Amino acid sequence: MNKEEIRMGMEKAFQNAKELFEEGILLKRYGKICRAFYLFHMATEECAKVEILSAEFSRYSWKPNKVDTDPKELIKQFNHIEQNKIIAPGEGFSKEEIDAYRKGDNELFLKEFEKTKTNYHNGINKLKNASLYVQIENNQFKGPGETISEEIMIKEMEKAEKWLRMMDLIVRSVLQMDLNHFGTA
Repeated sequence: MNKEEIRMGMEKAFQNAKELFEEGILLKRYGKICRAFYLFHMATEECAKVEILSAEFSRYSWKPNKVDTDPKELIKQFNHIEQNKIIAPGEGFSKEEIDAYRKGDNELFLKEFEKTKTNYHNGINKLKNASLYVQIENNQFKGPGETISEEIMIKEMEKAEKWLRMMDLIVRSVLQMDLNHFGTA
């Protein structure tokens, strides 16, 4: 994929993230908390794609003779967005990660970081599924509304909103940097 294809992908992913968020707002307005949660989360995942593509696009500015991007590499990154803890802005580090960092124990820090990523990934997947499907928990059926509260949905909405603001700045900055550097975007 060349620079222009990356730019177009970045802009399309950002537009899709905005639409997912807007549709989540509509569902929220009509009291559809569970499905709104799902769309807000999907908006954060789409923003993570924008972040990946903006970094790739920026490489063309740093390396004008850059070889085109291998689409297989981007697909691989897109498929591992959650596992990379990329969609948890504002979640911060766990107490264990902070303690390991303060001790200067890089090995323990990385171990705790991996644990945090795994816990986040497992937790968010459980919530995504619970927002759409009836689950069996403790030998009882639970509908989506029994798991996804308004509080959980609001937290996800706020996270998605942060992501959209960050990605808006990044997309505009990357495109402006390209304009300033090469005279075209």
